[in-house]
Amino acid sequence: MYRTLPIVIAVFLMLAVSIFAEEIHTKVIGDRVNVRARPNANSEIVTQLAVNEDVVVLEEQEEWIKIKAPVHSKCWIQSNFIENGLINKESVNLRCGPGTAYPVLAQLKKGIPVKILEVFNDWTKIEPPVEFGVWVSAKYLEIGKKKEKEAEKETVVIEEKTIIETKPEPEPKPEPEPEQTSSPITTQLPAVSETPQVVSVPEEDVSGIELISFAGKLEDMGVVVNRPGTYKIVSEKGKWVCIVRSPTLDVNPYVNKTVRIEGIILSKTSTWDVPVIELKKLSVIK
Repeated sequence: MYRTLPIVIAVFLMLAVSIFAEEIHTKVIGDRVNVRARPNANSEIVTQLAVNEDVVVLEEQEEWIKIKAPVHSKCWIQSNFIENGLINKESVNLRCGPGTAYPVLAQLKKGIPVKILEVFNDWTKIEPPVEFGVWVSAKYLEIGKKKEKEAEKETVVIEEKTIIETKPEPEPKPEPEPEQTSSPITTQLPAVSETPQVVSVPEEDVSGIELISFAGKLEDMGVVVNRPGTYKIVSEKGKWVCIVRSPTLDVNPYVNKTVRIEGIILSKTSTWDVPVIELKKLSVIK
């Protein structure tokens, strides 16, 4: 009996590991969904997800879900820290672009194997490490939407109980309506757009700061090596007006719309030949 006990324990542990190692998959329910390094809307964008793309869930919070970093995530390290396919130094910074100006996403330990995807100057783009997780807003994943619907059902039940227990108040006496000399105003109002017409950096005082203004069609720059920003403003003739860097505002809902932006000019490089603007305010023209 005692001889068979270690075998029973080993089998039990193997079953437990297989159960807990099972991956939880979910689908993306939005298009061009931003994937961020940390669970907040101001964190650096690592990549974007397409509708129906399959992702692996690592951790769930109330408004954010941590997923296994997709293969197309922006993961760069200095080339001299790779030797024979392994990290050769302790605490190597993993950045979201090929340069020290890009934010640090994580730190890699010595001896971790890496898969090289691309080389640019002294920097190497690698496949995301196995343990590296990134964050997506829960409302853009199926698993998060299911929880939201369950919460709505619970809220409806509570509201129904409240309505039953609350005593109705006497209705106020209606005031006489004024005479109308024309059609009701409500028939003349245009339909309200679901998209906010003006967005600005929350809780930031820009008074006293000189803001530069540009107008045109907002477009995504796409996958471009060493790009200084995420979006661009294009004129009616298709000419680039400026490059937009938006570390604070999520302007993805306004892509392909004609907008007016205000922001701080950061630089004008010979490579791009247009100014780079850090966005502070955006308004939709059409």
